[in-house]
Amino acid sequence: MEKRNDIDLFEEFSPETVPGGGSYDSPYLFYNQALEKLKQGSDDMAIILLKKAVASDEFVPQAYLLLALSLYKNKEVSEAKSVLKALLSIDPKNEQARYYMNRLFSDPSKKSTKKKLSLQKVVGPHVVSTDKQKIVQKAKPEKKTKPQQNQSSKNSKRPPEKESKPAAVGKEDEAFKRNQHDMTKDISERIQRKIEERRITPSEPGNGTRVAGIAFLLMIFLAIGSVIGYLVGSGKSDKKVEEAQESILSYQRQIQEYQQKEDRLEKDIEDKEKIIADLNREKTEMEGKLRTLEEEWQNHVMKGQLSQIRSMIDNNEYTAATDALKGIAAGTLNQENKSIYDALYDEAYFGLCTYLYEQGMNSYNNGRYEEALGFFERGIETEYECEYTADFYYRAGRCIYETGDYASCIPFFDVIAQKYSDYQYIDYAYYYTGRAYQFQEEYQKAKEIFIYVRDHFPESPLRESIITRINEINARLD
Repeated sequence: MEKRNDIDLFEEFSPETVPGGGSYDSPYLFYNQALEKLKQGSDDMAIILLKKAVASDEFVPQAYLLLALSLYKNKEVSEAKSVLKALLSIDPKNEQARYYMNRLFSDPSKKSTKKKLSLQKVVGPHVVSTDKQKIVQKAKPEKKTKPQQNQSSKNSKRPPEKESKPAAVGKEDEAFKRNQHDMTKDISERIQRKIEERRITPSEPGNGTRVAGIAFLLMIFLAIGSVIGYLVGSGKSDKKVEEAQESILSYQRQIQEYQQKEDRLEKDIEDKEKIIADLNREKTEMEGKLRTLEEEWQNHVMKGQLSQIRSMIDNNEYTAATDALKGIAAGTLNQENKSIYDALYDEAYFGLCTYLYEQGMNSYNNGRYEEALGFFERGIETEYECEYTADFYYRAGRCIYETGDYASCIPFFDVIAQKYSDYQYIDYAYYYTGRAYQFQEEYQKAKEIFIYVRDHFPESPLRESIITRINEINARLD
C-alpha cells in the first residue's frame, strides 16, 4: 500500500468550516497541525496531535482515518487497527473506515464476495463516490455532542445514546486524568525511542551529531508546548497543571542528561584528537631522527670508501682509483664528503693522465706508434681536461698518420684546430692535416691548408717545408 500517497489525499479544514473559528484546543486545529507535521516528515508529532484531536469531545472522523494511516505507516499496525475499530464502533457505516479496514487488515487468502469499496470525497453534508480517490476536508465538521440526521449514512456521528448521557464531574475528571496520563505516557515513550535511536557513539562525532541533537531538542520542546497549551487552553485544574509540569521536568532532565552525554563525548573526542596530534608529532620527530641517523651512517660509509681511494692514489693505482670514483654518485654526498671527493677526483684523473701521457710518449719516441696510440686514446677517453688533453689528440693523430692511415688521422688534428687554438704545436697539426690531404691526392684542400699556415704562422719552423709543399701541389695542379 502506498500509505504516503493516501495521506497526501487529506486536506486541511478551512477556517470558515470550523465551528466558532476554532479554539486553541480545537480538534480541527490539532488535525490541521498534524497534516503540516506529516508534510514536514515529523510523523511522531503528527500522531500526538491526532490523538489529541481524537480525544476531543468533538467528533472528527477524518482525524481517526489520518491517525490510523499514520500509525500504520510507522509500523504500529495493532494500534492503527484499534483506531479504525473505534471509528467504526462510533460510525459503523463510515465507508472510508471500512475501506481502510478491508484494505489494510483483511486476509488476502480469503476472497471477498462483497462489492469492492472505493475512497470517497466529502461534499457538504453528503458523501458520494468519486474516481479521483481523494478525501477533501472542507465540509463543515460534525460534533459528537450535536448529532443530526444526514442524507447519507457515510458520515454519521457517534450514537446518540452515548452523547445524551451527561457524565458526572468526578468521572469527567477521572477520564481527563486518564487521557492526560495516556497522552503524557505516549509522548514520553516516543521521546525515549528518539533518544535511543539518536544515541551518540564515539564513532559518530562531528557536526552531524550536533545538528541531529538540536533537531531532537526542538521536537521535545514542541511536544512540551503542546501539552502546556492543551492544559492551559482547556482551563483544567492547578493539580493537573502541576502533574503536567512534573512530566515536563522529567523531559527536561532527559534533555539535560542527553546534553551532558554529548558534552562528555565531545570532550572525549577532543582528548583523543589531542593524543593523535601528539603521536603524529612524535612520529614526525622520530622519522626526522631516523633520516639523520641514516644520513650519518651513509656519510660514515662514504668516508671509508674515499679513504680507500686515497690509499690507491698514494700507491699510484690511478686506474683503480678512477674506477672507484665512477661508482660514487657525487650529487648525494654531503658538503664534507663532496669536498674530499672533488679533491680525490682531480688528483686521481690528473695522475692517470700524466701516467698515460708519459707511457705514450715513451712508446711514441721509440717508434711504437700503435702502442703509443693506445695510451693517448685512453687519455682522451677519460674526458678529463688537463695540460695533456691537446697533446693526447695531436699525438694520437700523429701515431695514425705515421701508420699511413691518412683519412683517420685528420679528425684528431681538426679537434686541435677547433678547440685548442693556443696549443703549442697547432702549426704542426695544420701541416700534417695538409700532408694527409696531399697523400690522398686532395690537392686543392691541401693547398688551402698550407697557404693558411704560411700566412698565419710566419715564425713556424715548418715555413720552408710549407712553401715546398705548395710548390709541389701547384706543379700537380698545373
